[in-house]
Amino acid sequence: MAKRTKDNAKLPLTTAPSAAPFNAAFGALAALKAELGEASPPPPPVPEPPKGKAAFALGSRVVLQRERKGHGGKTVTRVLGLSLDAAGLEGLAGDLKRGLGCGARVEAGEIVLQGDLTERAERWFKERGVKKVVVA
Repeated sequence: MAKRTKDNAKLPLTTAPSAAPFNAAFGALAALKAELGEASPPPPPVPEPPKGKAAFALGSRVVLQRERKGHGGKTVTRVLGLSLDAAGLEGLAGDLKRGLGCGARVEAGEIVLQGDLTERAERWFKERGVKKVVVA
């Protein structure tokens, strides 16, 4: 803060109030609201099923298996029961990788997820409309 000198010692510390209200911008919005009337907000949009790289039947059945044998002692989760071609399985594996934050690969017509992800994968499939998810 600056030091007071003889020249500015007798200046008033407050300023005179202005004639315009502080929130003048909101006054203009109130006028617009009155002009438009009390309209109800638009209804929320209806969510569409997610469109990923792989589209699988929404009423299909998915089986999730937890497995350790043959993977060097590491736990993996197998996704079985998908009736997709090779390109569809690759696309779904990519969607699962991003959605679950894990590694995934296609192996002999099945998707293999790295880690014990049965609960998270079950939620992921149910959010996307799969009606029957079996954890075996």
